[in-house]
Amino acid sequence: MKRKPLLTIDCGASRVVAAVYSLDSDGFPVLEKVFVEPLDYDVADDMQWVRAVGDALRRIGTVQRLRMRASLIVPGHLTLTKYIKVPHVDETKRRRIIHFEARQNIPYPLDEVVWDHQVVHDDGIDFEVALCAIKREIIDALLLECRDCGFDPERIEPSCMAQVNAFRHCYPEARETTLLINIGARSTNLVMLREDRYYIRNVTLAGSALTQSLADELNQGFAEAEATKMRIVAGDAEADLPDEVRQAFARARAGFVNRLSLEVTRSIANYRRQTGADAPTEVFLAGSGSLVPGLAAALSEKFRTPIEPYDALRGVALGAGVVEGELRARAPQLAESVGAALSLCGRGLATFNLLPEDLLRARAFRARQPMLVVSGVLVAATLAVPILVSSVAVTAYREKLATLELQATPLRQYSRQIQSTREEIERVRAEIAGIKNLVETKANWITFLTDLQARLSRVEDVWLDRLEVLRPRDPSVRQSALAASVFAGLTAPTSDEVPELRLHLTGRLLDKNNPLARVSVESQNRVKFLLGSFVESDFIIRLENERFDNSRPGLLQFDFILVVNPKRPL
Repeated sequence: MKRKPLLTIDCGASRVVAAVYSLDSDGFPVLEKVFVEPLDYDVADDMQWVRAVGDALRRIGTVQRLRMRASLIVPGHLTLTKYIKVPHVDETKRRRIIHFEARQNIPYPLDEVVWDHQVVHDDGIDFEVALCAIKREIIDALLLECRDCGFDPERIEPSCMAQVNAFRHCYPEARETTLLINIGARSTNLVMLREDRYYIRNVTLAGSALTQSLADELNQGFAEAEATKMRIVAGDAEADLPDEVRQAFARARAGFVNRLSLEVTRSIANYRRQTGADAPTEVFLAGSGSLVPGLAAALSEKFRTPIEPYDALRGVALGAGVVEGELRARAPQLAESVGAALSLCGRGLATFNLLPEDLLRARAFRARQPMLVVSGVLVAATLAVPILVSSVAVTAYREKLATLELQATPLRQYSRQIQSTREEIERVRAEIAGIKNLVETKANWITFLTDLQARLSRVEDVWLDRLEVLRPRDPSVRQSALAASVFAGLTAPTSDEVPELRLHLTGRLLDKNNPLARVSVESQNRVKFLLGSFVESDFIIRLENERFDNSRPGLLQFDFILVVNPKRPL
């Protein structure tokens, strides 16, 4: 059976690169076509970037059909990547803790972003989890542009994750710690890999920063400096440039190298501190920014490590109609495209998808619709035969029904008496349930406090300073409502009818390892884990207004509100 082609669309900061892939017999992508469209927009306005991407897609759509399995790649400067550690617990609790940590680490309300996560490493004690997020308004605007062009993407992937998948495919033999520096137009992705573990950091230092430095050196506008830089990158006009221009470019490049080396050094230190791994043994330079003359040599001298050019097409099969020379010239622009194609094939190491969750659910339902329609037709056909057969006997049944109606008249009186007795039984049961609820309420406080003490003991070195009951109205009113419903013969109020009770707790955690300094991140994580565990209690439905204060040496003060489960009243 012929396999459907794949389409990847790399929506970069300065250009859109669309690539069409077929699949070989083993299910790996084969590159068939590449289309590149530059973008012209105000870089300070992200919505202008979205509209420019839509215009580029429409231009590509005039020469290439876009209605196929497609993946969008969004640039690094629009996404946020964070790494967290969560305790080694079962999957259900892990998801709740990750959601809690996402609220703490993503600097926007979660309903204003689209985010995804993946477990990167499991050492048996903690899970190392990567979070990636992007603003929802950008994703919605991109999807509108795609629909206007006649297609819906199957995936939306961060560029840094596509680079992880592409590198692992193109360089499968690189198992020691390796650093990939991918220099784009507005940001640079620093990707560190060791076996199947990866660490990513995006820095807003890229080709545009080099252009701005050159503009400052030459006292030119940004557009004019960009044109000068591109002439130097092309290599065919450098001899015609004045000496002062070449010297200004050399100074701008040196400043860029110094700033980038500091970011790389900081990223390597963070990576080694977080993972305990060795420093990178190999360094690769990728992206359109890697084409700047002398940049690789300057970085190699700065790091005192050989830097190799990254081959984005290494190990990638090319279609029969492809001119290899043309593709090799565009190879620096195809690293993310190859990784996205691998994700569409289900062969990616990083599996992030930034499509909104509600859209994914709607698509899953549409995929099941044909099966539901067929099932409905089969059910209707199955029911049609008995209905046709039963219509023949309808007349006979009506005659028999008239006879039974005469016999049923005296029985209806007995039915009314039975119904009255049942209503009395239900009233008594309601009274018993109300009394039982009052008895359980008195015992619930003891059970709850015992549970609370057990959770505090598991964390250790933590205590409560205050526990305050916040009732929405006078406590006697609530108890009176329960009692009145019992002794007035009414049904006991449901959990929805009882106002929510809140408990205001304040406490402190002692950091024995840092008695004279601010508490460590580990102690903060212990408190976060403690707060997360409170929600697991049968008495609590959610946690509100959590606050932390680490201003006192050796102590972390916390303050939060627990909302009591109405089904386990206190």
